[in-house]
Amino acid sequence: MKNNMQNLLIKNWGISSEIILQEAKKLSYKTEIISKNDNLFSIAYWSDKIYFKSVDCGINSAFWLKISDNKELTYLIAEENNIKVPKNIYIDRAQLNDTDFTNLDIVYPVISKPIDWGHWDWVAINLHNVELLKEWVKYSFKNPQVSRVVIQQQIKGDDHRIIVLNWKVIAVSKRIPPYIKWDWETSIKELINLENTNPKRGSWYNHDGIMSKILVDKESICCISEQWYTLESIPKKGITINIRKNANLSSWWLAIDMTFIIHESIKNEAIKIAKICWLSFCWVDYFCEDISEELKIGNWAIIELNATPWIRMHHFPSQWESRNVASLLLQELFK
Repeated sequence: MKNNMQNLLIKNWGISSEIILQEAKKLSYKTEIISKNDNLFSIAYWSDKIYFKSVDCGINSAFWLKISDNKELTYLIAEENNIKVPKNIYIDRAQLNDTDFTNLDIVYPVISKPIDWGHWDWVAINLHNVELLKEWVKYSFKNPQVSRVVIQQQIKGDDHRIIVLNWKVIAVSKRIPPYIKWDWETSIKELINLENTNPKRGSWYNHDGIMSKILVDKESICCISEQWYTLESIPKKGITINIRKNANLSSWWLAIDMTFIIHESIKNEAIKIAKICWLSFCWVDYFCEDISEELKIGNWAIIELNATPWIRMHHFPSQWESRNVASLLLQELFK
């Protein structure tokens, strides 16, 4: 599969869409691209024909899609069913000026992220004090589409993405925030620009490549400055610099396949919330320190649920085995 990585980088076309189409052709299914700009296509086998909009193929209901798109509603459903989620405090845009950030009932470090905006560029993690938190909440509300922000207890451990298909866990990745290790003399900015010429990288914000470009924004500049560097700094050889704190798909994440070691008890918890929300195909974001260990009362939580799971990180992990999610999805749909 890795030999075909470059062929999948197609301008104005989603990488997940292309992965699914290529797998359909391998299975001798009939395919038709209806609108490339909208990632709309169809796949047919004998008399059955299914329409896709990227990975969305109608397997999940519109109701539960709306629930999973809203972080607050997802947490409420989870808590109602005794599924552990982090402690959360919600702030509306109208409440911002009246909020006393010094008296919030929450333990640092925390995460700040919009409830109704899924993009990574308004999210901040590892906020250790009131000043940073207040700054980031205000920053989120600069986006006119953000009406509500959640301040969330940060769970210690690693960020895992678990894919559930028809009540089975079929792929698991650990997401690592981006970093660069210096092996030659050049500035951080120059090395980022050089890495962004990598043909495997698509655009900054679309899922149109094997990986996304590294975006220099407020979050990345803050992350670099906390390590006592600027974009113009030239680190010593062998030094590793973190470029971002978060491991979002659009912010140059690194993925490590963990499908072969996830503990059965954690699989069951992911399947449990998928069943409760009637999501036959979804991802579950799960934080814990060791995904191979049995689920316990300790430091773990389900962070997010998504009814349209992107699949490129499982097909092209940075380490370990590739998982053919597209093929498994098609075989379930047309069995």
